[in-house]
Amino acid sequence: MEQQATRQLRCRLDSTEKLTRGERVAELNEKVLEENASFESVKKEHNGIVGDWKSEMATLLDEIKHGELRSVDCTEAYDFTQNRVVVTRNDTGEVVEERQMTSEDRQTRMQVVD
Repeated sequence: MEQQATRQLRCRLDSTEKLTRGERVAELNEKVLEENASFESVKKEHNGIVGDWKSEMATLLDEIKHGELRSVDCTEAYDFTQNRVVVTRNDTGEVVEERQMTSEDRQTRMQVVD
């Protein structure tokens, strides 16, 4: 007994079919290249934005940990006998710097005293 059937089987393409498919491959390849270029541009923009946010976060975390830089009124005390300068915060009384006097400190301050 024989019965007719249809099946999906591989068949070789003729020249026209190959050319049509090759042209479509070229079109799709160009679209892929364009989309990749567009993606890279968006990715760079995205990374820039995220980078800015991360930088701001780092600054804020540093301020939380160490405090914020602000202008604070201070007093510079010149001790000519010890040849030292002591800088004290006016708001807390904390000594923020102690150092040897420079020749410029001695020169400037001596002229003011005269």
